[in-house]
Amino acid sequence: MLSRTNARAAIGIVSAALACAATIGCESDPPRPAGSADVRLDQGKRSATVAMTGMLRVELEGNEGTGYGWRLGAIDSARLEKVGEPTVTPLDPGLRGGRTITSFEFRPLVPGSTQLVFELVRPWLTDEPPARRAEVEVTIKGGGA
Repeated sequence: MLSRTNARAAIGIVSAALACAATIGCESDPPRPAGSADVRLDQGKRSATVAMTGMLRVELEGNEGTGYGWRLGAIDSARLEKVGEPTVTPLDPGLRGGRTITSFEFRPLVPGSTQLVFELVRPWLTDEPPARRAEVEVTIKGGGA
């Protein structure tokens, strides 16, 4: 039988191990379906081929401190469906207002070609034109890409 001191120490160790394991599990993305594609626009890629069984992720770099953010400007909703809301991830987590990556996820609906348009805007200024536009040519293949 464990003494109270040893029991508390054991509980503390087990709690710390579980917290660590939970943190590690949360940091990794779930596996992506076969035929998925990623486009990171700041790296010069402007096109993607995705399978009907896959998902498309589009990533755009921005700067949180400027007040500008990326929004979806145009989508062919007959071919692609936006999944969820965009996520914003800091590139320099210790730097407030620093560079960020905004990620959009899309599910293919039918094979073919289409275009996505993204706009860099200050959301509270509705009459102001976008500061930048980014376009992605998307090819959706039936089955595997």
